[in-house]
Amino acid sequence: MNARGLVLLVALFFTSLNVQAQYRTVIDKKIGSVFQVPAGFSYSEYGAFDGSAPSGSLDPNALLIRYGRFLQAGPGDATSAMGGFPYSALRTYESQQIAAGKAPIFITATYEGKSRPVLFSWTLKLVNGVPTAPSSSWQYAINVQDSRYVHFWINNYARAVVLNAAYSTRNVWIQLDQSAFNTSIFGVLDDTNHFVSGVTWDSPFPQTPGAYLASIASFFQQLSEQAPDIKVIPNAGTISDPTQLTTIFANIPGVILENIYSWKASPTAYTRNAWAAQNFVLLPWMASQNRVALLRALIPPTDSTGLLTSFVVYSLLKGPNFFFSPGNSSNNESIPPSEWQSMEALLGNPTSTMQRRQQTGMNTSDTGAAGSFHPLLVLSAIPESTVSVSYTVEQPNGTSTTGTATFLPGENYRYFNVTATGSLGQIATVRLNSASGAIVGSKDIFSITIN
Repeated sequence: MNARGLVLLVALFFTSLNVQAQYRTVIDKKIGSVFQVPAGFSYSEYGAFDGSAPSGSLDPNALLIRYGRFLQAGPGDATSAMGGFPYSALRTYESQQIAAGKAPIFITATYEGKSRPVLFSWTLKLVNGVPTAPSSSWQYAINVQDSRYVHFWINNYARAVVLNAAYSTRNVWIQLDQSAFNTSIFGVLDDTNHFVSGVTWDSPFPQTPGAYLASIASFFQQLSEQAPDIKVIPNAGTISDPTQLTTIFANIPGVILENIYSWKASPTAYTRNAWAAQNFVLLPWMASQNRVALLRALIPPTDSTGLLTSFVVYSLLKGPNFFFSPGNSSNNESIPPSEWQSMEALLGNPTSTMQRRQQTGMNTSDTGAAGSFHPLLVLSAIPESTVSVSYTVEQPNGTSTTGTATFLPGENYRYFNVTATGSLGQIATVRLNSASGAIVGSKDIFSITIN
């Protein structure tokens, strides 16, 4: 007997967006680069270029994106390769402010009775919880909502360093690297030099993950009000609460995704859920707002379908001001646009932003001789932990039995065995009662007709 479907949907309910008029307001060339170089074509064909191009090689109307940062900083950031952030100047300014009786700018947290600096874990190269990177490479969390820091970032960094280096160039944007908006990647070092995350930060710094996200939104709001000339484009990482995406990005003109093909190489629960909850929400919204997005796809040279698959993802998500940046994952070369522009020409432009709907078409009934049946449960996203579903089987004679079906981590399909009794034409039903780790969707009854 073939298994038939009974649908269980978790709370990743699909939404649609109100579509505004869609007009391209940046250069017509849709070829992008994120630290890539052309292979078989010229720099002048790029419409958006993130990195260092030979002088005079880009189209004058192309977006030139220069490297920068804003969330955290350290002693090693003063080098040009790390964006030239004036870390020492910010520390000196902070010391002057503290001496004047004002709050610090770098975030601290009290642990085991001591106030300690809050560190960015990615720069520590932790091994068994102990930093192995030299302290000169460490980066420290900044209270980015502090108006003093916003002024410093604009005047002492964005304009004085990043933009000044390209002062005679048009359409210069600032990439904000390491834009992962998540307090879990920060922590302190205890007295044994072990990294400890999850420590509540000192006042007046953000006290909760939600407050931290609000502080980031405040930075971008202040930036847009005080320096509307500065165009920033975060290199987006994970966010602790994806429901806050549109609030945080309300005043951000663009976004970079490093690899829209990352889910294919490692289709884990984390990767797929991040795409469903984050990228498939943020990018259609950015498209609906006519914002800029630069989407890179890193494709293994042996993957014969990688370019097509990446182009399909880009086409689903793209808005009028999006750029496609496919490249070879084994080097820093862009894939020649001639290999994908014919697909774009055949496909044409989207008529609206991507629409998302609940999964439909799953069967909610079956027929067969009395005996064993195998209904199929479906989750709308891959679970990272077990999901349990309780159900009741109601027989035609009025008797009933209950049971539980459990999804394994990483699996979004699960069939289970039930027994249906009765005579020809009678109907047994399987009803979903509740779920742990998910929400029961609209299709919660499976009927079995005895024939």
